[in-house]
Amino acid sequence: MNYEIIFDDITRTIRKDYAGAAEIKRPEDAHDFSNQLASAYKAKKLDNVFFLRIMNQYLGTLGDKNLKLELRESDDYKQTDRGLTVRLYEKELYVTSSCDDRIKPGDKLGKINAKSPKWYLEHMTKNILGSDTPERMDWTEFLNSSERVRVERPDGTQEFMDLEKFPLRAHSEAMEFSEPAEKTVLLRFDSFKKPEEVEAFIEEHKDALDACEKLIIDLRCNEGGFEDAFYPLLPYVIDRDMKLGEFMGEQGVYTNYTRINCRRRREQLKPYLNAEDEEYRKMALLLTEESREKEGSGYLLEKEELPQADEMLTAKGTKQVIILTDTYTEDAAETFVQQAKRMKKVQVVGRPTSGRIDYSNPVSVLYQDAFIFTYPISRSRDCQKGKGVKETGVAVDEYIAWTPEEITKDVILAKALEM
Repeated sequence: MNYEIIFDDITRTIRKDYAGAAEIKRPEDAHDFSNQLASAYKAKKLDNVFFLRIMNQYLGTLGDKNLKLELRESDDYKQTDRGLTVRLYEKELYVTSSCDDRIKPGDKLGKINAKSPKWYLEHMTKNILGSDTPERMDWTEFLNSSERVRVERPDGTQEFMDLEKFPLRAHSEAMEFSEPAEKTVLLRFDSFKKPEEVEAFIEEHKDALDACEKLIIDLRCNEGGFEDAFYPLLPYVIDRDMKLGEFMGEQGVYTNYTRINCRRRREQLKPYLNAEDEEYRKMALLLTEESREKEGSGYLLEKEELPQADEMLTAKGTKQVIILTDTYTEDAAETFVQQAKRMKKVQVVGRPTSGRIDYSNPVSVLYQDAFIFTYPISRSRDCQKGKGVKETGVAVDEYIAWTPEEITKDVILAKALEM
């Protein structure tokens, strides 16, 4: 495996072809990770897993969750993590969920590889956690690269243990309905990946929705999906009758048509050129020809026509809409929040969203039949104007900082019910 070639190509792609290249403050920071790989090679410790961990730490410094490097599963490698989610509060690391029976939500990781989280924050030369804001930090890759921890219990007891590996958990696609107060409906969506199911769910609870005066939409764990999945919600969100196109706003992105991006896009389209579905074949052919025509053109504005732009939305009588968000609110869910908060009766409560919507249209490249690198090649109009949300997320109207109290109490929902 020639790791040097892969490293050089990924870092070159980040500088030249990646949609977020203009926002990278210090592209030369990749050299530190190159030195780590070189040291591991000299010590004969460099293998696929070590390379994957170091490269994902490098990608973490760029603060964009759209960037991914994966290693294909094989008899020797299965995708795993430590089975933990954690959050930082006052420089202490709290467990918020756990697949490990030895570690419970509310426990603290007082030491990681013999050092405290506070020590790492003060001595880490490169921030591999994706953010400088404690509640936006992603410790997943850090824990994947760690071995031993000291777990501190709420009762004051402590235990040293080696971290274990767990299969990656499938993201929840839960949809839940409840009526937590009079004339109040609470809808929770953890995904917008299945538009038909979302539509059926809303239709199932139509009577209660039509009668409610206060609607709370919980998107705190929504990983996104398709924008048309949230369209059935819009009559309850808008202030007045309007067309769908007016709610969604101006459509379009700036796509970086470098030669490399165009060649990689055509490579991805090849399987669809022979698809059984005729529409797939036509679309693949159209996109293939388009990439040839635009190859080497750099950034071009691509205006998008919303198929249902002229569809009239009739506003329902809901008086108040509260949307709950967190740093785990991603993708299409962020787009919904961004557009919905323009409505006068809508308030957004919780924490700013993940900030993934600046960049889109991912392209993947396979290296030596082992590593798959995925990066976006398009940027939003707002991002092009310098108004992106990568580092901050979509802002909320009522901010609630994360504290350990949330491990046992739904503070954000309690606030929404009070409003």
